[in-house]
Amino acid sequence: MKKGKLYISIIPRQCSVVRVTMMKTALLISLFAVATLAAAATRLAEHEAVFKQWIKDHDKHYINIEEYNYRFRVFVANARYVEAENAIPEHTWKLGLNAFADLTDAEFRDLYLMKNANLTTRRQPPRPAVAGEAAVFLPRLTNVDWRTSGCVGAIKNQSTCGACYAFGAVAAVEFGHCRAGHPLVALSEQHSVDC
Repeated sequence: MKKGKLYISIIPRQCSVVRVTMMKTALLISLFAVATLAAAATRLAEHEAVFKQWIKDHDKHYINIEEYNYRFRVFVANARYVEAENAIPEHTWKLGLNAFADLTDAEFRDLYLMKNANLTTRRQPPRPAVAGEAAVFLPRLTNVDWRTSGCVGAIKNQSTCGACYAFGAVAAVEFGHCRAGHPLVALSEQHSVDC
């Protein structure tokens, strides 16, 4: 009978130790979950403050609260991507939140990229400037930041006009004119398109 009593008294004690351990584990998991949610809510509030300032800076307007909430979610996803990329120490560049930060990649492609462009064609090797003349290749510069030259104009937004060729050509002419020793001038893409 003593064995039976001993056996009966050990089982409840082991069960209570297991219950206490399980309760401690559940409490720790709950505390971790609450701390994680609090940190996420704080981070979301920080993103919303940045988003509201970004809306003001880029003069954005949304038609209703659903559109606002959707654009905010897209903005947060893009902001997290920017933060993750900028945290990579090997990068020699930094990303930022521009006027398109409330668009998904698909929306940006649909709105701003050429839909009929055949981007899969291979580029041909450069041809000589004059027929029969051998092409002259300059040594490749490995590290040049042309922004410091004073010959790079301001960033321009072509929006959806479809005249990217004019923006590229005008920027090249502005740069070449400045590199030739003249002051940097801003030329008109519209004049190029009108011609």
